[in-house]
Formats: sequence, structure tokens, C-alpha cells
Amino acid sequence: MSPAQPKEPSWVPKPQSAAARRLPGREDVGRTIWLSVALVFLALASVRADDRKPVIGIEADVVVDPVTGAKKATVDQHYIDAVKAAGGTPLVLSPFEETAESALARIDGLVLTGGADVPPALYGEESLTHAPTVDPARLAFGRGLVKLAVERGVPILGICYGDQLLNVVQGGKLLQDIPTSVPDAEPHRVNGTFSEHEITTEPGTRLSTSLGEKLQVNSNHHESVIEPGRGLHVAARARDGVVEAVESDDPAHFILGVQWHPERMGDGPAGVGIFKSLVSAASSRLRVEDGIPLDVTRVVTVERRIEPASGAALARDRDRVEVPVSRGFASVLADKVDERVDEAHDTER
Repeated sequence: MSPAQPKEPSWVPKPQSAAARRLPGREDVGRTIWLSVALVFLALASVRADDRKPVIGIEADVVVDPVTGAKKATVDQHYIDAVKAAGGTPLVLSPFEETAESALARIDGLVLTGGADVPPALYGEESLTHAPTVDPARLAFGRGLVKLAVERGVPILGICYGDQLLNVVQGGKLLQDIPTSVPDAEPHRVNGTFSEHEITTEPGTRLSTSLGEKLQVNSNHHESVIEPGRGLHVAARARDGVVEAVESDDPAHFILGVQWHPERMGDGPAGVGIFKSLVSAASSRLRVEDGIPLDVTRVVTVERRIEPASGAALARDRDRVEVPVSRGFASVLADKVDERVDEAHDTER
């Protein structure tokens, strides 16, 4: 009888099989990256979106320097101060520095500022007054901002020209010149400067809830909305019937256009209060049901540009899970991580 072989102590390392000794393959790398990226995203879930102030993009005007003749992008200080007073972080958006796409990627809300006229050709009319129109570079930039902001659910506040641009981009039309088109018109502009008049909000609108039925506003415009564009309805009028505000049909998407200049109306509801509504809407976009901020979807865009086998699929996955409010993003991401791990296990078997 052969002598019994002594048992190896449990602490002696077992020899590895050839499969166990193999170097990590392409599938392993892809799985490791997937899990690493997922851990980063899930770690970000603990970061509350309301720990930072919403970034509010302020569209710059484009003017020509009277001395040098060079074009300059400028923003009135009142807009910056109003965003700050409302609790937002202002960010000036210049058509000379970035595209509408890159600008929208950096902001949580959008302010379209005052300016010259929208070219009547954009809404199918010939010019009746030959008044100066907005700079072409600003116009193209602003149209791009509006289109993308509407598509992506970014809160929008349009002021004077910004109100008109918003409406035209959405397919609406403008009243080109109030003094020559509206009998007994209110003083919407006096000698090219600000005037003041009363407006009445439309019953049942969100603007009427926040401002009440009647209020005094400043005024410095000769154009106005006459036909609201897609997804918009009239929210306020002057006593002469001129449209003074439009808002979104969708209560979940803050879009407000006003003809007055709230940045110059102090701390009241029709002044900084308007900006507070914008900032509040921008803050809401940063909060989701499971606590993951929208910032995560921006990180996804950067982190998922990888070369291993799962890279292309990750990019497609991102497109499917990035929605305007990112609801359920964490659960969707967790499910996809589980799916990839299961696939990797099946491959090894």
C-alpha cells in the first residue's frame, strides 16, 4: 500500500491555470473601464445639485466701436447684477468666443437680452420702418441658443428683443411698429428712452399667479409679439392691446418673454422677482428624483469617449439615458452596469 500523501497546508499557494495566468484582454479592459466610470457616476450621486448656484448664461449684444469700427460683445451691468441678486451665477455668452452648442453645455438657464430689431424677413415680412436690425453674428448665435434651449428644456427668459427673438424662432410674428400700427397706443417708448405704463396679466397664466392682475412696468420698445410662436401663449397685455409677455404652454419648462426690462425694475416681483423665477427653474433642473444632478450627464459626455470595445456602446447608452431632467438616471446606469458584468461573465464561461 502506498504511503498516504501528506496534505498541503492551506497557506501554500495553489498553482494557477493557464487561463488564470493570461493577461487582461480587451473584454477585461472594457469591463474595468465601465465599472470605473460607473463608480464615478454613482459617487457623484451624493453631491447635491443645490450645493452650487445655477449658472445663468447672458447673451451678449454686439455693437460697433465708434472710434475703431471694431465689433464688440457687450452686456449691460444691470443683467449681471439681477442674476446675482436672484441667486444665480452669471456667465456672459459671446458669439465671438463659442458656439450655441458649447454655450448650452455650460449653463443651467438662459437670458436673452435687449437689442435692435429682429429682421422682418425672418417672419416673412418686408421692413416697414427700416429701423436698425440686430448684428448678424448675434442673430445667428441667439437663434441657435433658443433652438437648443427649447429642445433640451433649458429655462429661458427673453427680455425686449429677447422676447421677440424667442417668438420668431418659434415661428411667431411681430408687430413691427406700434406707433404707426396701434391707434391711441400707450407710450411704449418716449423719445427713444424708457417710459412707463400699466399692463394686465392674462387670467390663469403663471405670470398672473406671480405678479397679480395689474402692475406698472418700464417700457422702451416699438415692436411686440402679435402672433405667439409654437408652444407659447400670451401672458400679459398693455391697455392698448399690445402683447407685453408670452410664456410656455408647458408648465414644466420655464419659458418667459417680457417686453419690459426687469433688470432695471429693482427688487420687486416684476424686477428681480422675474430673475428669481428663472433661477428657481434652473435649480429645479439640477435636482432629480434620486438625487443625481444634471451635471452627471455632462460628465458622461466626457468620460465615455474611450477606445476599448465598449466605447461606442457607451456613447449610445448615454444618448438613451440623457433626458431633460435625467429622471431615473442612476437606476438606468446601475442596470446597464449589471448587464455588462453579466455579459463579461458569460464570455469567460
